[in-house]
Amino acid sequence: VDALENLRQEVLGGIHEPENRFLGGRVLLDFHELKFGIVTLQSFIRGENSRKEYNVLKKQNHGTALGSLNEHMTTVVHIQSVVRGWLARKHFNHMRSWKNSGLDRSRSRRKSCSKNSELKDLFEENIQILPQNVEELQKRVVKAEALLSERELENTALREQIRLFEIRWSEYESKMKAVEEMWQSQMASLQKNVAAAKKTLGSGISDVQIGRPDDALSPNFYDSEDTISGIQTPSQTTPIRIGDSRRGSSVVILDTIDNLSKEFEQRKQNFDNDAKAVTNVNRGRAPSKQIEDYNNLKKKFEMWKKEYRNRLREAKTRLVKGVQAESGGVGDRQTRNWWGKLSKRGKERVV
Repeated sequence: VDALENLRQEVLGGIHEPENRFLGGRVLLDFHELKFGIVTLQSFIRGENSRKEYNVLKKQNHGTALGSLNEHMTTVVHIQSVVRGWLARKHFNHMRSWKNSGLDRSRSRRKSCSKNSELKDLFEENIQILPQNVEELQKRVVKAEALLSERELENTALREQIRLFEIRWSEYESKMKAVEEMWQSQMASLQKNVAAAKKTLGSGISDVQIGRPDDALSPNFYDSEDTISGIQTPSQTTPIRIGDSRRGSSVVILDTIDNLSKEFEQRKQNFDNDAKAVTNVNRGRAPSKQIEDYNNLKKKFEMWKKEYRNRLREAKTRLVKGVQAESGGVGDRQTRNWWGKLSKRGKERVV
């Protein structure tokens, strides 16, 4: 019995659960249907209210429009009445003046006839003159079109010239940059040559200074015969004079090298300034003038370079001659010393 009762309770519990679910679904469906109906009813109510408001506004606007139309019509009628009264008064005044001037009708007719004839003549003249004016105007139009076409051709030619000038200007700028680089390289090479010349000159002068004690020694070392006889000849003072002349020539060469270096620095500064002036030239100037300045500067630089190179060669030849003379003098002294020593040895052997 207990088992059956439990089974019955379980069966009843299982039945209640789907019943509850089914009832919940029905309740949801009813709720959604009710909600849809309420929304539809509200939309109808809102539409009816909006239609009523529109009708009210329409009636109000119609009344105001009718009122404005009536006012406009009254103003138009008033203006028309004023205009009609003015025209009636004008016509009345004209008729009265016409009656008063009845005596002058003949004169007025004559005048009117003369005026009409004059007008006819003028009209005929204008008719004759009008074609001529039209032809002149057409000629002027043709001339103006021809001038316009010529101006357009001139403008196109000028634009082409401007384009060519711009191209040439860019080419000249690139050439000027290349020339500046060449100048800098040449200046550097010239500086190296000047430094090398100074260095060689300094070494030559140091050799001369080292050789001065030999020049200051007694002339007996240069000639063995003079030492034996004890007689001093004019040749004994020759080495000292030769040394003095060498020192003077070395000083002159040193001065020339210094002058060349100073001139080189000054010319370098001048050419740098000229190159900057040419590169930073005003754009308002004509390209032909700028090209002419560039060519003049280039010619000046080439002439100065040739002249300076020749002067460097001359200084180099002088320097080489001075060094060779110094080396030759030292060799003579060595030979004479060797010969003097040899003569002394021979003298000792003889004794």
